[in-house]
Amino acid sequence: MNATVKRWLPWSLLALSLGLNVFFLGGWWYGMRHTPEPAMTPAQKLAKKLDLRSGQKDRLQQFRRGLAREKRRLKMDLSDLEKRFWQELSEPRPDRQKLEKLLEKSSSLTLAFRSRGLERMLVFIESLDPGQRQRFLHLAKRRIARGLGFQFKTKREAKP
Repeated sequence: MNATVKRWLPWSLLALSLGLNVFFLGGWWYGMRHTPEPAMTPAQKLAKKLDLRSGQKDRLQQFRRGLAREKRRLKMDLSDLEKRFWQELSEPRPDRQKLEKLLEKSSSLTLAFRSRGLERMLVFIESLDPGQRQRFLHLAKRRIARGLGFQFKTKREAKP
């Protein structure tokens, strides 16, 4: 190596090292100052949208937990009925009355689930203020419509 390179190499390496250290310290400082908020659960998002108080949040949790428990039970019951339905249908001579009874049982289970869900919803919405109730019903309506395959947009979301 010539003398010029030997003289400037340590200084250039020092400058490069300092630059990288400043870069990494700046990244660390930015990360500490701009950490994203932890992800919210759907219940927390709903509580925030509705601006729920503590007691209302408890009722929302009871509503959601009860509905989830009922939904799990309904799925198990309907799964059993579906197996029995297809088993009967696969027989050489399916019994129409048995198939109709299975369909009626399936319908009655679903109706009972919806009735219990309605009761739970009524208990929850009784705890809401009128404005909160309107927002909740609007959100629930949109969610149910999406679940059924309906897509609609509000004036804000509609494109000209």
